[in-house]
Amino acid sequence: MTALRDRIELALARMLAVAFALLPFRLGAVVGQVLALLLFDVVRLRRRVTVENLRNAFPELSPREVVSLARRTYRNFGITLAEFAKLPQLSCEDIRRRVQLVHAEILEAAHQRGRGAIVVSGHFGNWEWVAAGIRAHGYVLKPIAASQRNPLVDRLIDEARSTAGLEVIKAGTASVRQILQTLRNNGFVGILFDQDAGRNGEFVRFFGRPVSTHRGPAMFHLKTGAPLILALPERIAPGRHRVHLERFDFTNLPGTEEERIHYVTQTLTSRLEETIRRQPDHWFWMHRRWKSSHHAPARWEQACHGA
Repeated sequence: MTALRDRIELALARMLAVAFALLPFRLGAVVGQVLALLLFDVVRLRRRVTVENLRNAFPELSPREVVSLARRTYRNFGITLAEFAKLPQLSCEDIRRRVQLVHAEILEAAHQRGRGAIVVSGHFGNWEWVAAGIRAHGYVLKPIAASQRNPLVDRLIDEARSTAGLEVIKAGTASVRQILQTLRNNGFVGILFDQDAGRNGEFVRFFGRPVSTHRGPAMFHLKTGAPLILALPERIAPGRHRVHLERFDFTNLPGTEEERIHYVTQTLTSRLEETIRRQPDHWFWMHRRWKSSHHAPARWEQACHGA
């Protein structure tokens, strides 16, 4: 039964990918938004999670305003899907023309330094085009990605990424060795750090509540000295993006290793939150970001109440 469902999902994904690929960007964006609103209003896929997340993050909004913001979130996600489906059609020059890097000198300085770089981002805007854009501008970047539940769809997604010159590192036990090897070879590693990391993640504050966050970016930065670069996209128009780059250096932080990891993780999370607050409909609110909050250590809760 699972195998049949996987094949059906693959067929639907391929059909959508072909349809979007045939449409110009602006028309594809319209179709993507319509389909996304059907998922929200009719199928109600992840609607409850999205509305609950937004209600907790923005308690000042009325119920109607929360639903309106949720619908805009789905619409933006629909545009992102439509844009991703066009990726295999685009040449390196096309992508370079469509993705502008703000403060691109940060990447060049990291490359000249020779230690690679850890490029971190969140599920904000079109995060897939962040990696593709950096690669198109001439830098070897290997994004880390978790495997999808459906292995057939997972392969389809990775094939689309590979057309942009991206070699994906699958998250897992072998990924640490691959990450370190990439950095030693002066390559860039791409990490999306804003999904729930379970009870063993680093608990930091995000929209006033504890969230379990991946420790990888902080640990690799502190261990290797590779520059830590935050890359957050801004959609200018369908198929056109501006990626804002910001470099951090925490290698000389005082304190214990755990204190340093916490500080780095909190700093990155706070910067992401600032960006989300400016454009809340561009973040992926469908994810159960706070599902491990109840595992936050008592000392974290005490610190929050005392703040």
